[in-house]
Amino acid sequence: MEYRHQFDDPDGDFLILKNRHSQYSLWPEHGEIPTGWQIVSGPATQTACQTWLNDHWQTLLPTRFAALSCQ
Repeated sequence: MEYRHQFDDPDGDFLILKNRHSQYSLWPEHGEIPTGWQIVSGPATQTACQTWLNDHWQTLLPTRFAALSCQ
């Protein structure tokens, strides 16, 4: 099957990106890294990246908001 978008290819290689607010993103290996994001894991399969995210990303809130919600 051919995928129309590189984000949809389950057999593609992906990276895990992180920004300064401790938010993460699953990103295709061949995609241009957006400004303000850095690679923290990969390249790896989509499944391996999803596992990494499940193990390392504890909240959807950016760090600045997560700290406030714990007070």
